[in-house]
Amino acid sequence: MIYPLRRQKNTSKKELGVTDERAKKIVAKANTYKDNKIQKSEMDSLKELVREVKEEVCERFVKYDKDTSGRVTMDEAMAVLKAKFEGVNEESLKLMIKRYDADGTGSIEYREFIFFFFNVKCKREDLKQKWRELDKDLSGTISTYEASKMFEEECGIDEKMAKSLFEDFDMDKDGKLNREEFEKLFHSLFG
Repeated sequence: MIYPLRRQKNTSKKELGVTDERAKKIVAKANTYKDNKIQKSEMDSLKELVREVKEEVCERFVKYDKDTSGRVTMDEAMAVLKAKFEGVNEESLKLMIKRYDADGTGSIEYREFIFFFFNVKCKREDLKQKWRELDKDLSGTISTYEASKMFEEECGIDEKMAKSLFEDFDMDKDGKLNREEFEKLFHSLFG
């Protein structure tokens, strides 16, 4: 059986928790024959990938939902983010959490967490690609502006937080990130 490469009309981006661009990248990666159709074997591989990711999302949610309330409270989210983004302004972290609290309850329910997870977590294989995209002049460094824009656009991190993260990982304080500094920042954010 062959599945056409188009999103079903009754499935919204919000329900999937990913942007159209990200979904297209995932489908394009699954389309190994490059024929704009998903073969059964490709669909099976994609289903397995989705199953693995769902499992990972569920594990993370359970890990962050310390009080087992079925939602990640502001305090629980702050504890996770403070550990991950050590030294970053608390107000920036709160803004990040509020951005994903779609229903305004002050906590992140599982469905909101899925959206958060997919928008913040960039895949490890993206690291090399990101570096090539950002280091256009092949200087071996990227500027504050280049790194900040990437984190804002692709990860939903506001400009203030992106610049703060950049400064935290610019170890030699030269206003640029070298490859090693960029990798440390990337791994700190995305594991």
